Amino acid sequence: YQEYDQGECPKMFTATNGGVWSNINDLRKFMNALKYCQFLKCETIKLSEQILLPNNWYSPHTPPHTFCWFANGVSFNTGDFNIEYAGNGGGYRSHLIFFPEKDLTIICLSNNSTDYSKILLTELSNFHFIK
Repeated sequence: YQEYDQGECPKMFTATNGGVWSNINDLRKFMNALKYCQFLKCETIKLSEQILLPNNWYSPHTPPHTFCWFANGVSFNTGDFNIEYAGNGGGYRSHLIFFPEKDLTIICLSNNSTDYSKILLTELSNFHFIK
């Protein structure tokens, strides 16, 4: 028997993408902390929600990300601006989608490969809550 710390033991079957351990309650607290500027300046948080065009960007297409989020609903092509972050691995899936102008956050964590966020966004669109 040999005991391993978290850095030495593979976590593919016990943790989500990137080995991040979290839950719905912690992610809700994190999003509220961002909303109320509890651990970063409000200016920094607002900057993190804007698409940044690098000085050497030559593509005619806008980059689909800010400096820390994917932006503009690139995964779902929704008409409402949203920022998101997603991951999957080892049969787990996570997806956080935030609509700043609607004050709406969707957090989907799953221990299977189903993308429940697509189902939720489709229903929100059907009820005309998002475009």
